[in-house]
Amino acid sequence: LGASSLYDAPAELERVAVVIDCPSASAWPGRPVDLLMLEVAQWGSAQVRRAYGDFSGEKWKQSLQDHAFTAVHDWNRDGCRTALTCDCMDMLLDRDIDTFVFVGNSGALARLAIRIRESNRKVVGYGDREAARDFVVACHRFVYVDNLGLDIDLCETDHAPKKPPKCLTGAELRQNNILVEMLAKAVRDNEDDDGWALLATVGRELHRFLSDFDPRDFGYTKLGDLMRATELFDFEAIDRDRRKLRVRLKLDAPTPGLAELYPSPRRALV
Repeated sequence: LGASSLYDAPAELERVAVVIDCPSASAWPGRPVDLLMLEVAQWGSAQVRRAYGDFSGEKWKQSLQDHAFTAVHDWNRDGCRTALTCDCMDMLLDRDIDTFVFVGNSGALARLAIRIRESNRKVVGYGDREAARDFVVACHRFVYVDNLGLDIDLCETDHAPKKPPKCLTGAELRQNNILVEMLAKAVRDNEDDDGWALLATVGRELHRFLSDFDPRDFGYTKLGDLMRATELFDFEAIDRDRRKLRVRLKLDAPTPGLAELYPSPRRALV
């Protein structure tokens, strides 16, 4: 389940500013803006679209034009970052922006992301595996660009279709103690008296634990599919269309010690 499935759809589209730090994203292959904008749509309407960098080359031009970005050109990397920071602060103070989407790898974006979070705005980051860790954790949600397009047929680099990572088996997933503990704790923290927790709520809490958590890193496009594969959880639909699910830990979960790790009143009664 992608991010759109982890969050309830808002009654009204949020206003989004998409800001690309091109110097720190210059090594990305292909045309990442195409896939990026498909993902950004889940956060709301991209009312502001700006890219900062040296655009004397051809790498970014067509993609930015195709998606109506305003290109802010500066030969100097520091000049780009200064312009980016000033413009974002102007947007924070003068525009009614709900969500800021930052695209890049630089740790210089971390302090800006923190400042925007302090103003009660949502911050979403996109970058590659080399992204500065302080930038990653400063975002409410961080998505690695190598996961973009794994569930569609548009992601290509150098004419070779991008292959999703191998789907880990239930046994392999259960060997990942950190993953198991995160999933179990997210359910425990949100369960009702019968042990059930809404899947959407579990997803939101997982991203509060770890901003770059993504089921696609384990070979699954949906959180529900990842949790089913562990064979540790029961699922139940709570609406007629079976689109809203709730989840609970199985009483006979095949991982030894899981009940003791996160004890539940429901288990104590069994």
